[in-house]
Amino acid sequence: ARIKTECYYLSPHLFKADLIRMADNAKLYNKPHTGYHRCAELLSSYIENQWQSINWPPEPKPIRPTSQQIEELLKQRKQIEGVSEQEQESITSNEKLMKD
Repeated sequence: ARIKTECYYLSPHLFKADLIRMADNAKLYNKPHTGYHRCAELLSSYIENQWQSINWPPEPKPIRPTSQQIEELLKQRKQIEGVSEQEQESITSNEKLMKD
């Protein structure tokens, strides 16, 4: 889907996270004395150095939904899945009982 829309990354920080993940995986799955592991170490260092040289905006803080928003989203999902209002109330009651 991202390729079709040409919206590959929503922020530079997600791009950096993918690069770091790739290098971390190479270090995790290759022994330290191999060229793959060494290249991954160099890549990690390069990413950090280059990242600091570019004046990126600070990473945005994640937005946390309120409990009311979560309940509304769950209600919408249950409606989409075909759960009746009465069944939905029963499920909600059972979920509350399980939390207590």
